Amino acid sequence: MGNALRGLDMRDDQLIFMISLPRSGSTMLQKILGTHSEIYTRSEPWLMLHPLYALKNDNIQTTYNARLAADGVHDFISGMGEDGESLYYQNIQSCYLSMYEPYLQSSGKSRFLDKTPRYYEVFDELQRTFPRAKFIIIYRNPLAVLNSILETWVKGRFELLKGYKSDLEQGLEFLTRDFSNYTNTYCVYYEELLASPEDQARLLFDFLELDFDPQCINYGKAPAEKWLYGDPKTVYEKDSPDAVHADEWVNKLSNPESYKVIAEYFQWLGKDRLEQLGYDADQLEAQLKEARETYSHPDDIKLSWRSLMRSEKGLLEDARKQLATLNNTVRSLRDRNKIVEDRLNESRELLKQKDIRIDDFHKIVQGKDLLNKDLNELIASKNSRIEGCQLDIKVRDEQLRALREENRARDDQIQVLVEEGKAQVKKLQEFAEQLEEKEKLIGARDEDLESVQSKVDVLEGLLKESVKEIQEKEREIEEKCARTERLEEVLDVLLDAKEELVAHKLLFSPRKKINAYRDLLVKFRAVRDRE
Repeated sequence: MGNALRGLDMRDDQLIFMISLPRSGSTMLQKILGTHSEIYTRSEPWLMLHPLYALKNDNIQTTYNARLAADGVHDFISGMGEDGESLYYQNIQSCYLSMYEPYLQSSGKSRFLDKTPRYYEVFDELQRTFPRAKFIIIYRNPLAVLNSILETWVKGRFELLKGYKSDLEQGLEFLTRDFSNYTNTYCVYYEELLASPEDQARLLFDFLELDFDPQCINYGKAPAEKWLYGDPKTVYEKDSPDAVHADEWVNKLSNPESYKVIAEYFQWLGKDRLEQLGYDADQLEAQLKEARETYSHPDDIKLSWRSLMRSEKGLLEDARKQLATLNNTVRSLRDRNKIVEDRLNESRELLKQKDIRIDDFHKIVQGKDLLNKDLNELIASKNSRIEGCQLDIKVRDEQLRALREENRARDDQIQVLVEEGKAQVKKLQEFAEQLEEKEKLIGARDEDLESVQSKVDVLEGLLKESVKEIQEKEREIEEKCARTERLEEVLDVLLDAKEELVAHKLLFSPRKKINAYRDLLVKFRAVRDRE
């Protein structure tokens, strides 16, 4: 994924944070945005919770003393001066941008979408750490959220609902805030996204300053990718948002326990809080009444929203109070018994009163036994919850082991890739050295070629001169050949004349000899004139 030690290129305006309650459609919206060619996303990172929550003193459960740890961090930061806290957030930004950046480098995309619903715990700290990032906050009918949690994760084991107390109470209080002053924050309603997905998506992409791609709505047609966290089922059953899911929660209230918990949650929310969230409390109340009339809901159900939300610490305090009451009752009975015993010695009339008081004592003891029975049932219920927690812890331990194995395998793969990279770098270095040697040879050959070229130029000059001389020689030869031909002709004439002269010499007549010489002299002159 690239070298994390090189210079940081990623900016905080390339980050998009998505915040919501669980079961609010965040995975569906994540799929829509993640289908865009410029947005990369993956399973909920939960990356920023620990470093930003480290400055809080409350609601942290650790094996060490979290309050002391937070005080220590504050003390450490204060030692840096007035800008210590700003420096802390700046360094957090640099550190965690370097962790987001490799995913953008490997994917070739420009934006990273971090969908972690519980970032509502550190929203203000995120705003301070990444002031130019974009924030998307998703709203959904809180009764539908609770129903979806019951259907998806609780599944009849209502003691598990306590694990979502923070989401259903603190998370919901976060959603009642006014975000209109945040220019980098956009609020979207799950129900509106289902009813008009294209319109809502256009508004979202405008907010993100990205071009709208209609194919993003059909997220189901993109390559499927199963994530560790998020909607485990529903979002993979559809190719695009389906409006049927908006009020589907009402049709699932046939379970009397679920109905009672949701109805009491509605009472806890109250009309003012629901209006702050943007929902019609009267309409929700009407839907609950209609569901109650449609289905049978016994009134003797002991399950309640308040009891489910109580922590184990609260339950233990109740048990201690009941035990203290029992101890006070026992002490009171002992005192009364002593009084009765004293009065038995006074008179028989007091004996009748003593018998009455003994009967009262027996009734109180029976009441104590009933209280002890209730206490034992409470302890048994607590033990069963502890067993459930232990099972959950065992499952999570198995998941952690699997994750460790996957991490080891990934580390091995990364090591192999690093070794291969080193080998390729070595080969490239050797190839570069070979290229350098070849360049030197080419340079030497260029010098030799220049020397040869100069010699060729000299030889060309000499060749031209030789050609010129040869051409002159050829002309001389041609001239001599012509003269030779003419001499041969003269010679032939002279030979002919000689033969005639010889023939005339044989003549005895002086006159004929003289004529022969005359003819020879004429021919000779003719030949001479020809020359």
